[in-house]
Amino acid sequence: MAGIAAVLKAAARAQWRDLRSLQSIAGNNFFLFVLLLMQDPASAAFMAVLIGALVLFPLSADPLRVVPAERLALWPFSRARMAALRAGSVALSPVVWIMAIFLVHTARWGPALQIGLLGLSVQALLWAARMWTRRLPQWNLLRLAPRFPGVFGALVRKDMRQIVCTLDFYMALVFAAVSVAFRAFYPQLDRAAIPVLTLLVVLALSTYAQCLFGLDGASGIMRYRLMPVRGWRILLAKDVAWLLLLLPMVAALSPLTGLTAACATLAVGHHASVLTPVPQQRWRFTSGRLVPIGVVQVVALFAGGMATERFGILWVAGSCGVWLASVFVYGFVWDYRAKRERQRAA
Repeated sequence: MAGIAAVLKAAARAQWRDLRSLQSIAGNNFFLFVLLLMQDPASAAFMAVLIGALVLFPLSADPLRVVPAERLALWPFSRARMAALRAGSVALSPVVWIMAIFLVHTARWGPALQIGLLGLSVQALLWAARMWTRRLPQWNLLRLAPRFPGVFGALVRKDMRQIVCTLDFYMALVFAAVSVAFRAFYPQLDRAAIPVLTLLVVLALSTYAQCLFGLDGASGIMRYRLMPVRGWRILLAKDVAWLLLLLPMVAALSPLTGLTAACATLAVGHHASVLTPVPQQRWRFTSGRLVPIGVVQVVALFAGGMATERFGILWVAGSCGVWLASVFVYGFVWDYRAKRERQRAA
């Protein structure tokens, strides 16, 4: 039993670290928007349900996933001990904690069991998806990223894979799908609402634009600095990957508004991405700096998007020009800092 207790203790520590990582949503630009929506309970409830549904996936993951399957198979545990280990790991699931808290406060078994069944269904879905991609690797979502020629294309593909591993992407994707469906099946929808819906899709991905190097880690940033690639090409590859994932989402809404807002978001985000990169974790919401970068991003994307709707395509060209200027300026800053790092290492 001592071995089972040691494994469960280590898994509990890892589970606690994972729960603390969910606090990253507090540094997300979309979370700031949800706080502003608190004055309208109906809209805030919809956003809360959307965020809660996405957070449910990491909450419902197997607590023993932190143990490599190969190592778990090599441990000298009998079938009975392995079953005991699996049973004990159930108590480490955050969904079980939520059920217990709900049951203590309400004394109602029905809703508590529904929460448990929902978590069990999500865990079964995650397990089925893992088995499916293991047997049919060509259906792995990360492998579906298109291949582009050359070094620049490889960088774009790598960054697209990284963005797909954040909850921001899925929040933007779900919100875009709901907006398109609402526009298609609700003809009475006010046309003035379409640009606003477009800007909200951009807002859902805006935090990642200030954390472009967040998933690379310290080792990844060091490799970038050692690569014989100019800084503006590195930034452009990350921006192109971000745009290739965002623009199809807004294409059926208001594409010019989305493009203007996207360029403004990237232009502002380059400052934090290059000068103060914030490490990120996969399958979590991106956590950036709400003040001042996040606030400036939100103001810029809404101002640019609404100006495009009001004054026309010149704002699109202006926003694209500012974005390209930002790529070259902060690309120069990246090269300068990389040169200083190499001199310091020498």
